[in-house]
Amino acid sequence: MQKITVNNKSFFVDPTGYEYFWPQVNGGGWEPDTYQVFDENIDDETLVIDIGAWIGPTALYSAQLAKKCVAFEPDPVAFPRLQQNLKLNEAASWSKNITVYDKAINAESGDISFGSQLDGGDSMSSVLFAESATSWVVKAITLDEVFAEHSAPDQKIFLKIDIEGGEFDLVPEIKKQLADPRVVAYISLHPHFLRRSLKKSAGTFLFIPRFIKTRLQYLRIYKKVVAALPRNKKVTINGKEYKNYTWFLLHAFLRLRTPSDILISLS
Repeated sequence: MQKITVNNKSFFVDPTGYEYFWPQVNGGGWEPDTYQVFDENIDDETLVIDIGAWIGPTALYSAQLAKKCVAFEPDPVAFPRLQQNLKLNEAASWSKNITVYDKAINAESGDISFGSQLDGGDSMSSVLFAESATSWVVKAITLDEVFAEHSAPDQKIFLKIDIEGGEFDLVPEIKKQLADPRVVAYISLHPHFLRRSLKKSAGTFLFIPRFIKTRLQYLRIYKKVVAALPRNKKVTINGKEYKNYTWFLLHAFLRLRTPSDILISLS
């Protein structure tokens, strides 16, 4: 068992198999901006919905800030470790604030395919890799179902999405929830996984047609993401506020590179 401390908040974990990871968290070297966003947008009345909780680095932290944290991790290798890390903290009063589910969030309820490029459990499982050698069928529920079960009327909701490329499918389907006046959303983008998936699906065309096809697909996907971003809220992409996305989309098309996070806030 190892004690992890981030911004004066502590929790216990089993580091076995993740010896490379937890020292980074403990030393402040893992996603300090993410923890800062949490500190600035979560209070003791907030419902946190952690989509892509992995082994708990954000859920175990946000539960100490929020009224309630509902965490989702469908990777069958990572989920038992998430449960184990939560159990190691059962003596802490805040541990009662967390509920964990081995389910995915999707546009529709039901079974979906989900996979890993390696053996699972490594934080990089995704619906993008559903056809990999390591894959599973997992249960999915909708965000509306989560809201209905866990949120109170007028309760502030902090939505964290970090699903290793799956956000490109999910975000366009939750436009209504992102525009909900109760919701602040922090979305991690994984363009490198999207690029890899698109290049693989482009087939064995000559260089120029494949080059163009990949970029057109990339642009089409990002246009759907942009169309889902609410116009009634502040949208910050990698620290820069956007109201017009023309340059953002042009950059995506020309370079196949985009920023790593989107923050949708109330003001």
